[in-house]
This record gives sequence, C-alpha cells and structure tokens, in this order.
Amino acid sequence: MASSDAPLGPPPRKASFRRPVRQMRRAYRFLFALIILILGGWALLDAYRWPELSTDQRALTVGFAVCSLVAFLILKLVEDPLARELRLARFGYVAQGQILAIEPARRRRRRVIVSYTFRTVAGATIEGRCILAKRAVPPTLQPGATVEVLYDPARPRVNKPRVLLDYVEFLHI
Repeated sequence: MASSDAPLGPPPRKASFRRPVRQMRRAYRFLFALIILILGGWALLDAYRWPELSTDQRALTVGFAVCSLVAFLILKLVEDPLARELRLARFGYVAQGQILAIEPARRRRRRVIVSYTFRTVAGATIEGRCILAKRAVPPTLQPGATVEVLYDPARPRVNKPRVLLDYVEFLHI
C-alpha cells in the first residue's frame, strides 16, 4: 500500500498543497495583492479629492477602482476551489462511495466526468459529480468500484473522491 493509499485518520489531518501549487499560489497571491493595493489605493486617494479632479482624472480613477475590483474577484474565483479542497482534506469526513458512471471526453469537452454516490454518517445518500482534470482515467476508476469520498459534515453536497484531489497531498509522519 503506497503512502497516498494509506487509510485516512479522523479529522483534523495533516494535509498541504502540492509543492508546485504552493509556489504558484504564493506567486499569484502576491501579484494580485500588489495590483489590488496599488490600483485600489490610488483610487481611494483620488476619491478623497473627487471634487477637484478633472473629467479625465475621474475616468482614470474609476478605471483603477474597476481594475482593482476585477483583480479581487479573479483572486477569489481562483482561491475558493483551492481552499475548499484543502478544507476537505483536513477536516472532511470519509465515506465509502461507489462510482456510478464515467462520462468520457467528447470532441470539444476534453474533461472526463465521474459520477458517484456515498452515504453520510447521518444516513443520507448523496450523489456527486466530479470533473477529472487529467485526460487519462486511472485504471482504478471503473463503474461499480469503491472510492473514499471526503465530504463536509455541515454541507454534504461539498464533496470529492480522494483519488480525484488535484491540489492536495496528505502528509504522513
């Protein structure tokens, strides 16, 4: 049994982002924070003296504010899936699930969609779908195969099979 296949203990578990993801995340967070601080700060400073600004300066100030807001929204859209996956890895409950179907990639859609079902601790049966980012389907993923599914106990609809975690790795002591 490989270290990535070792059974998971109860939460909280030790998990972190994979090294390339950690480095890329650090770089884009710094870049976006810089953009947000510089453009947003410039817009705030100009907003204090709004009545004194000419029409061109007002347009530039609004442009800076919009760019800062768009940078913040992009950062949030990129950061949320990463944080959700790390939260599932650290604090999610583990349930045994079963793969229902694997929808192969089509011409334009190059992603494979895996459908699965699992039962929560409360007894509810949840059906989930997950996009497999890689083009090749691992040989262990066949319809009817069992998989470990990590889910949020407060919101069981937030779930993902352990084998399909893209950005997180489990640390073993």
